Amino acid sequence: MPELDAVDSIYSVYARFYDGVFGPFFEHGQRHAVKMMDIRPGETVLEIGIGTGALLPFYPKDIDLVGIDFCQEMLDRAMLLRDRIGMPNVELRQMDATQMHFEDNAFDKLMAAYVISVVPDPIAVGEEMKRVCKKGGEIYFINHFRSNHPILGRIEGLLEPIGQRLGFSTSLELPELLKGLKLEPVAERAVNLFGMWRIVKCINDK
Repeated sequence: MPELDAVDSIYSVYARFYDGVFGPFFEHGQRHAVKMMDIRPGETVLEIGIGTGALLPFYPKDIDLVGIDFCQEMLDRAMLLRDRIGMPNVELRQMDATQMHFEDNAFDKLMAAYVISVVPDPIAVGEEMKRVCKKGGEIYFINHFRSNHPILGRIEGLLEPIGQRLGFSTSLELPELLKGLKLEPVAERAVNLFGMWRIVKCINDK
């Protein structure tokens, strides 16, 4: 996995064109993930690695949401979008997801969209997500995970050095991630181009 400072540098550059380049590819997954979350009035939501705020237009307007990201340039874009579409209850904070400044059991639902293969230590981020999620709360990942197809998985493994230079991992395996976090998936859905990304829903049973 890329180091955190390297990821910050890479995504500081990406911030300028991220939505224009990646938005059309990721919108399908974003829409379906928010629908799957079924956010109810009064529920508190934390989005890890909120980036430019690409999911904001799909959330309920009155959502009680905190979004964090390590890259301030990405957050600056998210703040502009939040203000433009009128979501005053959205709080955006610069923060390292491995050391979140929230109390235990603070949120009903957590979303990590296209970020768990970007962070240097996915397990550390996942453990923090579990800590700040209420018991029985919901944890969602949208991500590309390494294919279990022998040929595709081999190709993704070979592409790992290139992916790291670009700021993400191509070889993160979902079973290993969930095993490390002691989480069981309760729902999955293939999304985006050729179904190469997945929405994974887990219940935080601590």
